[in-house]
Amino acid sequence: MRSSLWVIIPGQSFDRSKTRLSPVLGPAERKRFSRACLIHVVQTARRIFPARQIVVVSAAAEVLGLAKRLGVIALRETGVGLNKAVSQASRYAQGRGAKGVIAIHGDLPGLKLEELKALRGNLMRHQGVVLAPDEACEGSNALAMRPAGKIRYRFGPGSFKKHCAETRRARARLKIIRLPGLARDIDTPENYGQFQQSITQEATWKSQSPVVE
Repeated sequence: MRSSLWVIIPGQSFDRSKTRLSPVLGPAERKRFSRACLIHVVQTARRIFPARQIVVVSAAAEVLGLAKRLGVIALRETGVGLNKAVSQASRYAQGRGAKGVIAIHGDLPGLKLEELKALRGNLMRHQGVVLAPDEACEGSNALAMRPAGKIRYRFGPGSFKKHCAETRRARARLKIIRLPGLARDIDTPENYGQFQQSITQEATWKSQSPVVE
């Protein structure tokens, strides 16, 4: 099953990303942050999935160029909107043998390897839908399904409830997982401040931890 599971990561132009962070980050800083987030998500996925089964889908040349440099598939978006982009990537994966897909946002800088493994593990154990909501349980930061194409993608405002409803309509098994790195997207100055604080705390903890030889 592992060989037939693909990862889809949609990417928006770095210049147009994270505009809600403008009170705390300038244009160049927002661009660097958005780029760093995508790199982190792709590199985390590459640690457990073959590069040939990771698709970055975008209409932005800079995002596609970065995907190629990271060694994964760069798929040029042909429609308009996130749901059409992810659906296009899912069809691309299915056409190359994918039985299941994980669609995950590229702006999750706190994503941990263990969390992505947990998402994969839940999908591998049972057919159906595995959904990782944001902290407010309003949006969907990751959506995994097996078989691929089992439900429609409904990313956008209120997507968590919409994806739950789509799963019920499809009479599919639904597993909801709440993990901090999957839940914490950075969309507001408050989110950004909390994320920076968590980095500082983690660095402090590591520096104070005893070294065992």
